[in-house]
Amino acid sequence: MASVTRVNGIPPVIAGNTVSTSQIALFVIDAGGDLRAEDDAANEACELILSVVQPLAYCFVNDNSGQLSVVCDGHSVTAASLQGRLRELGSTAGPNDYDMSGATVTAATTFVVA
Repeated sequence: MASVTRVNGIPPVIAGNTVSTSQIALFVIDAGGDLRAEDDAANEACELILSVVQPLAYCFVNDNSGQLSVVCDGHSVTAASLQGRLRELGSTAGPNDYDMSGATVTAATTFVVA
């Protein structure tokens, strides 16, 4: 019987790294201000963010930080492209004039499911 000697291991499994084995990308978005009052009506900031980002999964932080984590199809999206698209919403986004002009997007360095 023929045998095969394994010479390669699993992908890099190093504490603190985010590794994707498929075409997904993970990002952290800082929308610039408290989003808790922006999630209960049509066209408010939360809905606008989701319509621009088109995430596969997301989680808004329930505090005044304005942060959310998103999982996106990573085929053709980068932190820079998402940031540019969010900032295009401007300083008067939605019915409450939410300021998205300073939104930032960074590639996630950790991934936690609780």
